[in-house]
Amino acid sequence: LHVFAEDAKSFLLNSGDQYDIIINAPSNPWMAGVAGVLSREFYLDCHARLAEGGIVAQWFHVNNTSDEVVDTIIATFTSVFPSATLWQSSEHDLIMLGAKSTLHLDFKLMDERINSPTVRSSLKRIDIEQHLTLLAHQLTSSKNTIAIPADSTPLNYDDRPVLEGMAQRGFFARGKAENWKIFDERNNAQGSLLLHSYLQKFQVVKEVFANLSAYHLRYNLLSENQFRSL
Repeated sequence: LHVFAEDAKSFLLNSGDQYDIIINAPSNPWMAGVAGVLSREFYLDCHARLAEGGIVAQWFHVNNTSDEVVDTIIATFTSVFPSATLWQSSEHDLIMLGAKSTLHLDFKLMDERINSPTVRSSLKRIDIEQHLTLLAHQLTSSKNTIAIPADSTPLNYDDRPVLEGMAQRGFFARGKAENWKIFDERNNAQGSLLLHSYLQKFQVVKEVFANLSAYHLRYNLLSENQFRSL
């Protein structure tokens, strides 16, 4: 692991390396300058530095903000990574995962990786001990992620950082983004999530469901209807 204490935009722009994973978790967008690492130009730089088969992860929050802020973040990200999927990391936090092309998950390989000591130990720190619990965090497939923002949603650019103003309005109004919940595919038993694909191919054994149940009770990951449908 190599840590570079550099300006993220400048470092990525000037780096000649390719990366398997790029994680963008800046401070909240109402802070001065943060909109610069949520801009289309920055995502284009991420795309240029992303290795084939690599993933870009974008964190953002949904509390103390507004639907227009979240829609602009999603619209800007998906303008560069149209195959993005949306995941829920906590009640108030979402993560988008983007790649140069649609990625296909090998469930058997995933099981092997999750059961490796290093990965298992890391996931256990956040109370995830089974693959089903991890997959249950996915909210939308790419077709629904890109559909969340309206066509009229403005993108965030370096020379037109619309996020700076709208994020501050959302913060001081103490709002909360809710629109994304309409697109939550976990409400649909016939959805296109990785969770749906997994359940179609494999039978859920007791210990797998037990971990999901314990996680749900502690973190309220799913709605009651979603939980019962499993």
